[in-house]
Amino acid sequence: MLLLSSPLCLAGQVATIVTLRSFNNADGASPEVGLTPGDDGFFYGTTYQGGSSGYGTVFAVTTNGALTSLVSFTNGNGAYPKSGLTCGADGAFYGTTFLGGSSGQVTGKC
Repeated sequence: MLLLSSPLCLAGQVATIVTLRSFNNADGASPEVGLTPGDDGFFYGTTYQGGSSGYGTVFAVTTNGALTSLVSFTNGNGAYPKSGLTCGADGAFYGTTFLGGSSGQVTGKC
């Protein structure tokens, strides 16, 4: 799957969509929801599949497409995230998975 970037669309202009990053299954697959911006300049997101065990990932990506894998779900810590990340009042990111694991949080600056 592809992570895409589009410049700000102004009235009367046509937006161009550019491939920012292609996932390779090892770093995630099937990103199904949008990205959450962090105060650190990164965008944070989830993939429904892929990663080291195939149960999905949490990642950070820059506007240049540099991707950092933060969590690879193993079923023990959750599986198949189907939602994006939400910034909590404490500055940490929170999310849910469809199956597996117990409750937890993904740390990051938002």
